[in-house]
Amino acid sequence: MTRLSASLELAKAVRHACPHAFIVLWHADAVEDPELRLSAFAAGANMVTCFGSHLDEALGKLGSIGRDRPPGGAAAACACPWCGQSGLTPDELWTHAPLHHVHDENRGGPCSVCGEAADNLAVHIHEEHWPGGPRREVRRGLGSAVVIHRKRDNKFLMVQEFAGQGFWVPGGMTDEGESIRASALRECQEEAGVDVAHWVDPATSKPVWRLVTFYSALEDEAAEAGWRPKTLPCFESAGACWVSLEQLARVPLRSARIPTAWYPHFAAGGAAKPLELPADALHLFPDVQF
Repeated sequence: MTRLSASLELAKAVRHACPHAFIVLWHADAVEDPELRLSAFAAGANMVTCFGSHLDEALGKLGSIGRDRPPGGAAAACACPWCGQSGLTPDELWTHAPLHHVHDENRGGPCSVCGEAADNLAVHIHEEHWPGGPRREVRRGLGSAVVIHRKRDNKFLMVQEFAGQGFWVPGGMTDEGESIRASALRECQEEAGVDVAHWVDPATSKPVWRLVTFYSALEDEAAEAGWRPKTLPCFESAGACWVSLEQLARVPLRSARIPTAWYPHFAAGGAAKPLELPADALHLFPDVQF
């Protein structure tokens, strides 16, 4: 049995014995091997990382539960709908749920904070019980996606999506009043933990939904030095990982259209288009700040 296999078996045993445990797999390939990440989460891990700063942040969040309760604050009467951990305040449940259960399947049912029945408790807890008051997402039919290309080895940065939905490019819907470029920047930081600046290639998706795909090239190792792809789980994603074309064929994808269309194109040295909407697409985006 390899050390990795032994670690995964240990994770399974700990998870079986203690549903509330926070299990971390520390591995050098945490952001290089998507299959490793999937195997670890399937075995019961909550986090897969190789970055000490990310682990410190996770431990800080875990340590705040039960410690930072203000006098006269909300009663600790909430329970987690996934693992059953009880004695949580609403704010603690808001922290606990994505940190422990971002990879778990979505659940519906009554909320232990407000009693409301929700089809998706992960979204309900995140939006309705945000510390300080509700923050409901206004969903628009306009989004951005980003192809992030590491040229030295032709790997692409992908997001390990929530609820076990597989991998996809960093991306999502634009917020009210947000430009498409700003949306792309924000989604890269929220979902993949990186800041990018090289962009191209507008493309449309289905008639009702409009999607602009950008391209960002990581030209050399010096440019990569300050990068730390995300490994701290949160509501946005379970983390991010560099994925080769060979690995892409072996992992589940939330949607195959963008990765399978563009990754081979850019890996083969394909060109990117200018950072502007082509004239024949302008009529599709009359209301959009590019």
